[in-house]
Amino acid sequence: MYKRQILGFVRDLLFARLFGAGSIADAFFVAFRIPNLLRSVMAEGALTSGFVPVFSAELKKGDNAAQNAISQVSGFLIFTTVIIAALGIIFSDKIIILFAPGFSSNIEKLTLSSELLRIMFPYLIFVSIVALLGGALNSVKIFGTAAMAQVVMNIVFILGILAGMFWLPQAPYLVAWFVVFGGIAQLVYQIPALKRAGFSLKPDFRFWTPTVKSIVKLMFPAIFGAAIYQLTIFFNTVFASFLEEGSVAWLFYADRISQLPIGIFSIALASVLLPALSHAETDNDQKLFSDNLYNSLRYSTFLMVPIAVCLFVLAVPIVNVLFKRGEFTSYSALKTAEALMAYSLGLWAISCHTMLVRAYIAKKDTITPVSYTHLTLPTNREV
Repeated sequence: MYKRQILGFVRDLLFARLFGAGSIADAFFVAFRIPNLLRSVMAEGALTSGFVPVFSAELKKGDNAAQNAISQVSGFLIFTTVIIAALGIIFSDKIIILFAPGFSSNIEKLTLSSELLRIMFPYLIFVSIVALLGGALNSVKIFGTAAMAQVVMNIVFILGILAGMFWLPQAPYLVAWFVVFGGIAQLVYQIPALKRAGFSLKPDFRFWTPTVKSIVKLMFPAIFGAAIYQLTIFFNTVFASFLEEGSVAWLFYADRISQLPIGIFSIALASVLLPALSHAETDNDQKLFSDNLYNSLRYSTFLMVPIAVCLFVLAVPIVNVLFKRGEFTSYSALKTAEALMAYSLGLWAISCHTMLVRAYIAKKDTITPVSYTHLTLPTNREV
């Protein structure tokens, strides 16, 4: 997991050096954020929430039942994401205006964002399948493959940035294409591990089966829950698009720094925790369930509180050391540091929330966490 995060950070450092925090960076980040937002809501958020508990139950029935679940859900996911990607490509201009209405006063930035979005929207298809396979592999206790797939993605992304450095006029378009190639590479990387687990990716487009219906039933509340968090990102992007040039990029870079400890520790722990809790729930072992959840919360608190304090106190030197070079100016570094200080205040809560949501998901209760998440939206919007 740490390799993925470190390479992701190298990717961001190179991107900041190439594009800085100006108009091109703003356009790219808005375009890149849209398929990633949909991925977070549909795949990593809702689909994983519905798939892992059902898949764990299917594993108890045997390998054939588990394989059928993978085939049926992958067919459903491909069908859905292809339609969404096609609509996104067709209506890219309108989608950019929806997410960044402030760009409408800058035709060049709006046009660039729209063109980049058309290129990157198919990324949603591949990365959604990657999330599905990652959930399946974690459920059979193969934990390293999903993280290594992200490493592959970051390597491909870095290659795109390096290519852009040698062909500056086409740099944003090159990087966008390499995002799509990275999604394909992630998917290809996971296939051998799936085969070693005794399964294969054979989409079944006759997917409207009882298994898929069970997953969709769990997905809908989870979609709303994931959408609430993503709405805060959406509103931040909308508001930032009206601010001075570079605002979208400052928020993105600050968010990347704050997400580094969450990715290394919290998400890594949560990816292992959900299958463990699901198996404990299936076996009706409530003591093991409680012990796993308690230990994850204790571990998160022990790590995240001091990390959050360090990020808040040392925000300016951290950003200066990491980003202040190339096209990334001192002013951009200061603004990014201010955003990082704000983000650091929520690190501990986000980490613990990630663990608690996994506990509800393992019990196939996606309504309760959604109900509480709705209460946070007004506060998040004000921020």
